[in-house]
Amino acid sequence: MARFERYYLDKKSAEEIEEMVAGLAGGIQTTDPENFLNKLTAKLPIIKSDISSVRRRIEGFYFTTELLWREALRLHNGDRKEIIHLAKLKPLSHYHYLTGSREPQRNVMTRADYFNDPTTALVKLHDDIIGLVSVFPVLQKEAATT
Repeated sequence: MARFERYYLDKKSAEEIEEMVAGLAGGIQTTDPENFLNKLTAKLPIIKSDISSVRRRIEGFYFTTELLWREALRLHNGDRKEIIHLAKLKPLSHYHYLTGSREPQRNVMTRADYFNDPTTALVKLHDDIIGLVSVFPVLQKEAATT
């Protein structure tokens, strides 16, 4: 991901996340979504007195979803709609309502607006990671048969 700009996520953490995703996509690591998310969360701790740690986690989760998307699209020949259906992904507006966010809806319209509403972003990214990781066994099975 050469064009992905990281402001809060350090290079070492980004490389570790890339290794985790590559291991998952290659079938090296287990595909338990909760276990994957727990490992990722441990790499991106939130420190109460440091707001940049929240931003670091948001950026780390976002970076992870981008890597997962790239690998999922590679395994599934670019069929984005089918991956969304399999992973049961929902739009950001769903999470804005679900979390009871007080941010105006227009402030969190796209993924680029994650830092405007951290709570909503973390809930959505959490569900996206769980959904995408859970799809990998299906995608790997399909890729092996074709």
